Formats: sequence, C-alpha cells, structure tokens
Amino acid sequence: MLISVVSWLPVIFGVGFLGPVVAALVTVAGIDAPFGLTPIQLGLVAGLIWGAIAKFGGRWV
Repeated sequence: MLISVVSWLPVIFGVGFLGPVVAALVTVAGIDAPFGLTPIQLGLVAGLIWGAIAKFGGRWV
C-alpha cells in the first residue's frame, strides 16, 4: 500500500503544492485563465499535468 502511494507522490505534489502556487502567480500577475477557468482550477490542472509528466517521465524537468 505504501509503495503505491509513494509512486504517486509527484502527482500529489503537483496538485497539492504546485497547483496553488500557479494559481497565486496567475492571480498576482493579473492573467485571465483560458476557457473560463478560475485561477485555482488552472493551477490544479497545470499541477496535475506537471506531476503526471514527472511520474511517468521519471523527472521534473
């Protein structure tokens, strides 16, 4: 069970940390999110995608 949770940590980090950071940056910069999304929705989607790339690609950059 723990191994399966640990393998998904990049996605959890992407959604739990990077999502709110991206949302805050979008809000401070005054950028409008596309497709009528709110800043937090945009941040969570970006964090999810970045975390999934890190999980399946094996690295963050």
